[in-house]
Amino acid sequence: MRNIGVEFGSACGDRGSVHRAVTAVQTRYQLFGGVQLSVVGLISRQSIILELGPLLTGLVLTGRVGARITAEIGRCG
Repeated sequence: MRNIGVEFGSACGDRGSVHRAVTAVQTRYQLFGGVQLSVVGLISRQSIILELGPLLTGLVLTGRVGARITAEIGRCG
């Protein structure tokens, strides 16, 4: 079980850091020029933590578990 789902932290962290950067750039681009950068940080944080963080973690975990189970089935034959 440990090999299937527990060791996925680095893959999730890599995808999460790219997603955070893209969210910050899009937020800054869509707001008008007079907005302080601290506001962009607050909006990005709320968006990622409350809405997209759990979703992306679930998707990454599902993909890794599916790949590991498929590899185990392939190894049995």
